[in-house]
Parts: sequence; C-alpha cells; structure tokens
Amino acid sequence: TWEEEEEEDSAWQYELVAAWCLVKWFQAMYALRGFDLFGPRILPILRALKDTAAFGIMMIFNLLGFTHAYYVLGTRDGPNLFYASFLPTFRLGGMGDFDTFELEGEPQDPDPSSNPLYNHVQTWFILTSIISAVLMMNLLVGILGSNYERYEEQSQALFVRERARIIMILYARPWVRYGWPTEWDKGYLYLTT
Repeated sequence: TWEEEEEEDSAWQYELVAAWCLVKWFQAMYALRGFDLFGPRILPILRALKDTAAFGIMMIFNLLGFTHAYYVLGTRDGPNLFYASFLPTFRLGGMGDFDTFELEGEPQDPDPSSNPLYNHVQTWFILTSIISAVLMMNLLVGILGSNYERYEEQSQALFVRERARIIMILYARPWVRYGWPTEWDKGYLYLTT
C-alpha cells in the first residue's frame, strides 16, 4: 500500500541522513589538521591508522574464515544465515564479547551431552578467541603504537607539509585563484603566523 511505500522511503532517507551526518563529523575533524592546536596531534593518529590497512585486510580474512567455519557448524538459523554466523564471530573475534549458549544455538544453559555440536563449537570458540581476540587485537595495538611513535616524531614536519597542501588546494579553486597576488605566479608565497 501507499503507507508502506512511504514508510520504506522514509527509512531509506533516515539512513541516508544518518550516513551524511557521520561523514560531516569526520570531515569537520579532518579539517582541524590545518590548525596549530590540533594538526600536530591529529596527523600522527591519521597516518598511523592509514598504515594499518594491511592489518585490516588480514583481519577481514580472519573473521571471514571463522565466520565460514561457524556457518558450516550449522548452529544458527534465520533468514540470513551468513549474518547470523558473522555477528557472533565479530562479537567474539573483534570485541571479545560472547555468550557460549548463544554460540551453541541454545536459549539457556544446556546439558553438554544433549548437543551433538558442543565439542565442535567449543573448539571453534577457543580458536577464534585465541587467534582473533587475543593474537590479532594485540598485534593491532602493537602496529598502531609503533606507527604512532614513528609519526609522532615527524609531527611538526607533517603539519607544515599538510598546511602547505591545504593552501595549494585552496589556491587551485577557480574562484580563489584570481584573488591572490600576482607574486604567487612568480613562485613566491607569503605567509604570516
């Protein structure tokens, strides 16, 4: 009916506006990189996060592998079995949050002998918690710490370079270009601090 279609359109619009708000807050934070008070402190964090992309890909494959293993165990049911398998895997592997009864597909504390998959789920649980929650998360902390230290030493140089990049981006805008002095075209740049 018309009301159901309007409700679906409304939900889609809420999702779009929510995503837009999130992006705008990140853009506002990123814009602080050009200010003396924030730039030298924000840039090492952003660079350290950027350098963890390889770890992120490795973690995605790790979580997908354990999700697939959990999916094959068949303890979940529902309309979307992949998501029903991914959510507990992410909660355990990424957040360290778990409920063993939920993992076994039981609503309450079951008798271990009544569930034929009990040993398999417990083995999956131990491997996922050791490899994903302990090993991978500690590795992430180490990678972020070492990257942050490296970029913290270069923070002032990164800040000056980033500020010059911001000036060049602003100068490249067509409506700004013609308002700058002609000395700019001769290779001179005047700044005051």
